[in-house]
Amino acid sequence: MSESDVDVLVIGSGAAGLTAALAAREAGIKRVLVAESEGVIGGSSRLSGGLMMGAGTRYQRAAGIDDDW
Repeated sequence: MSESDVDVLVIGSGAAGLTAALAAREAGIKRVLVAESEGVIGGSSRLSGGLMMGAGTRYQRAAGIDDDW
């Protein structure tokens, strides 16, 4: 495989990496490669204990934090 065989290279198969790969495919990019250094898919997201960080949560709103990204 050479660099001309891939249109988008995503480094890491955690939540962000897989989301980026999916977004690229949905945008019409045909050749997307996800590279992961570990032996399993998931990256550091596998170690999160099921917690996901997010913006615009009810806790932020209750604290008066305006974060909608």
